[in-house]
Amino acid sequence: MANTDYVLSKKLACAVFAGSLVFVGLGTAQALPVELTAVQFAAQTVGLTTVVETFETFATGLQSSPLTLSNGNYTSSYPDISNDPSFCGGTTKCLIDGNNAVTRTFSAFPVDTTFWGTDFHTVTPMSIFQVTVIGLSGTSIFTHATTGNFWGFYDSAGLSSVSFENFGSGATLGNYSFDNVTTAVPEPASLSLVALGLVGLWLKRNKNSTRLQKIVR
Repeated sequence: MANTDYVLSKKLACAVFAGSLVFVGLGTAQALPVELTAVQFAAQTVGLTTVVETFETFATGLQSSPLTLSNGNYTSSYPDISNDPSFCGGTTKCLIDGNNAVTRTFSAFPVDTTFWGTDFHTVTPMSIFQVTVIGLSGTSIFTHATTGNFWGFYDSAGLSSVSFENFGSGATLGNYSFDNVTTAVPEPASLSLVALGLVGLWLKRNKNSTRLQKIVR
């Protein structure tokens, strides 16, 4: 009887552990990166490991490209740290560029980054932007006029880069800025911890079963 319990407990633990890993893997499945509102971004990153680049530690003026941030790199023609309210929307410092038309790219995020967001301000209201988001699940392109002061994106498989291109508003192509650039990394899946716990219980049960067999013999 003790030997039967041992075999059954072993099979059960292995099956549950394997099933847990499959479930965790399925949980990461997603078609493409998605766009998030500021409210969605804030709600979904609660409790996650986040890094925020405020640009307050940078000197104002032109910077080298790529520009190293606390949570990645920024590549463009003429990276510029400004403290001009007309560019920054009233914040202390922000990131702009000397060329309004150049593509501006954020990349080299911390390992396992799944969320990326930034406060945003454009000099020309209702300018149209094309944002290309590359993730491990694929590439998404979002093209629309700005509807607020924030851009946020999510890819459960991981994010690689976010690029902005300004199409302007009519004949006007104004500058725009970034501030409080945020990356978030998810915590370890709780289900995998449960699986490890089950393995521990199985090992304990295995040990007890072995002792029982010795006593019966």
